Amino acid sequence: MVMQESVMSKVGIAFIGMMLYVLMFADCACKSVIKEVYLFNECAEDIGKLQDWQPRRLTAREEHWIQRARGKIKESCSPQYVIGIQRAVRDGFAVCQKGRNAGDDIYDLHCFGTCGKNVSRKFHPYTFTHPEGHTYLDPTRQYAYYPLPKVASSLLRGEFVRVSEVNLAEYLDTVHKSDMNPLERENMVNSTVSIRNREDPWSDCSSPDSYVTHWDHIPCGILTYTLVRDPLQRFASGFREMCGYKNSTLREWGSKVLQDVLGGLPDCVSDGSGRADEALERAVMSMACGDWNEHLVPQSTILRPALGSSSDPSDGDSTPGAVGVQRNEAQPQGVRGRHRYESPPTITSHKHLLPFFPVSKRPTCGEPLKYVVPVGDMADFSKVLQKSVGRVLVPIERKTNVRNGWPQPRDLESTLSKGAKDLWCLMHLEDYIRFGRSFCPPTWCEQFRSVGMPEGYFKKRFGKSCKTSSPTDSIFSWYGLEE
Repeated sequence: MVMQESVMSKVGIAFIGMMLYVLMFADCACKSVIKEVYLFNECAEDIGKLQDWQPRRLTAREEHWIQRARGKIKESCSPQYVIGIQRAVRDGFAVCQKGRNAGDDIYDLHCFGTCGKNVSRKFHPYTFTHPEGHTYLDPTRQYAYYPLPKVASSLLRGEFVRVSEVNLAEYLDTVHKSDMNPLERENMVNSTVSIRNREDPWSDCSSPDSYVTHWDHIPCGILTYTLVRDPLQRFASGFREMCGYKNSTLREWGSKVLQDVLGGLPDCVSDGSGRADEALERAVMSMACGDWNEHLVPQSTILRPALGSSSDPSDGDSTPGAVGVQRNEAQPQGVRGRHRYESPPTITSHKHLLPFFPVSKRPTCGEPLKYVVPVGDMADFSKVLQKSVGRVLVPIERKTNVRNGWPQPRDLESTLSKGAKDLWCLMHLEDYIRFGRSFCPPTWCEQFRSVGMPEGYFKKRFGKSCKTSSPTDSIFSWYGLEE
């Protein structure tokens, strides 16, 4: 009896010791993560940029305006575009139901967004080419990048993967030199390497790129960021991107969707025939029925999983401009319910080595994206990142992929009908509300008044950016606020 009590006592002491070690490690890991964010905030504050880069939650009044805009957009949807969008979604699911790597032979189609999500949510058509919520995660779990198409994303993704390869090599070298037991070492290596090989354990489909997971699985507390662009510039650039589909062998799926929705590839040569103008008009009008192209979708729509907004178009009725198709309407039999959203087995930490996969799923965290940076601040952002995480993740010496040609932002005003311009402004209302410190709405966005936005708010929100970007053609004219 005495011996049994002695054994139990030793077991109890060992258990308490183990728990203290875990808590000490957790505290150490937490401090390591907080250090990166603290350094970033300190550096950004020093140059007067921190407040500009920190996103804020929408107020109830702002959400009300956005909901009113969605109602107006919904009224503008033409059934001819709905049919094409639904056809594209059905065809996409038909490809993705074939297995984990289905669609890999189609360069620009990804099934990642169909496999790791809650089936009750709507599926956004554009996510076949840009999966919703997909995020690049550093192997050391210090930082994560949420990419946006047409916002220097090719450059930033490439640099993130390059730096992650360096971080991974250093991390694995530390693991191999540690004194952990062979099984634990093997588990840590496998858990870290798998995401480089596009094997996200939370999804039944391969990730679209190395070091990609879903935003819901990003560890809490780490440095998370994205870059945003003037909505008008981005939309014009996105349409020019679609104009290049006909000459690209890498846009098989995108070309098919264009055929389904617009009835053909757009003609982007403004030669006076009116064909290019008509294609641009149809592209804008079609977006009222669903977000079918990642280059035209408003940035706030793509960012929604990471912004922590309570205004989610996945709830309730279908809402155009930021909407998708209900999964149970679009999925062929056999795909429904094929998601796997549970956490993978956790890996025991050892000697301050962080396992790659977080212990818990992000939905229990509820932490929004930490930094939303205007692309014009890329140089300052690069310097702050380098000081805080010790890596150059935004190589400002390299040029971004800029497409010339028609249309330029100014061409939208002269080309689009009043109805299309009104629709465009309503679709991008949330972008301008969220990023108004940096970007001025076009002078023809008087539709902002129609959703109830008062003069005082408009002047306060856009005053600085509008006076900086268009001092000679002030948007304040239609609000009667010129000074």
